[in-house]
Amino acid sequence: MDLLRGLREKLRFIESMHQQATASFVEKKRQIENSEGDFDSSGWDPDSWDGTPPFLEEWQEADEAINLLGQACLSLVQSAFKEYLDGCVALTSRKPQRKGKESWFDAYRRFFDEQLGIDWHKSPVPLDSLEEINLARNDAQHAGREFGMIRYRDARHQERFPSGIFADAMFTTMAERLPFFPVPLKVTADSLTEAIKRVADFCAFLDGYR
Repeated sequence: MDLLRGLREKLRFIESMHQQATASFVEKKRQIENSEGDFDSSGWDPDSWDGTPPFLEEWQEADEAINLLGQACLSLVQSAFKEYLDGCVALTSRKPQRKGKESWFDAYRRFFDEQLGIDWHKSPVPLDSLEEINLARNDAQHAGREFGMIRYRDARHQERFPSGIFADAMFTTMAERLPFFPVPLKVTADSLTEAIKRVADFCAFLDGYR
């Protein structure tokens, strides 16, 4: 059973799906920024300006669509990661058991260490970089508000990774001065690619013990 190959195929598909799903929104933003096609603002009358640039609402909606698609794909990446770990566990006659308020991630780390003799801390991928993916996934699933589509990083995520790869950079500086200032969750093509690389490299490390 080639678990690593199955994981890599999932991750490849997720990244490809993200690229195709976001393509039209990326193009819309590009056209707005370059005043092209349906978003040609050359005839815009600056004397009528009310403080809102032309097509701002369309640009913001396209940007948020890209973000939400990134969050959905990040959740799939995290699921693929856990499914790989579950596949490894299924090859044994044992099962991870949580202790107290232990997270599922810590329970699996302890299981691999105590039961399989694999120390995750020896991985070339820092464990906190995997934790960052888990926290971002949790925010994508649970940190919405009553109005709007924006998800925010929760207090633990913000404290652990104040300038992490899933933070909206426009708000991180303000959050440094105002600790309780909410920072939106932002999943870009680059941060999704980085998350995929972290998971793939970590699971390749684990697969070396099989």
